Amino acid sequence: MAHTLDTATARFVRQLPETEAAIDTAIARVSNLIADAVQSRLDIGVSSGTGQQALLRMHKSLGELIDASSEMARAHRVMLQTAVEVGTLDHPDCPDVVKPSGLLMQVDAAA
Repeated sequence: MAHTLDTATARFVRQLPETEAAIDTAIARVSNLIADAVQSRLDIGVSSGTGQQALLRMHKSLGELIDASSEMARAHRVMLQTAVEVGTLDHPDCPDVVKPSGLLMQVDAAA
């Protein structure tokens, strides 16, 4: 089904923040899982090596989720600029989010 510019814009406006929130939720859940795994190890008195491979895998997945969050923020910035270019947005700013801190620019420069 072909979309009009307005329909496509409405879909992006809805889906992009939902996607960002889903990634943040996943980051929080993996973080809690890691903390619970370590606390459980302490609570039952097993050695610090018990479950270490699982912790390493969870740690890796957490890092990848954080990378995904950064990439989604970059995509959001590009989509805002695209919206200006196609005429669906007057200025590349989201009224419902905090103004950019400049940290993403530092991340971009480091990447």
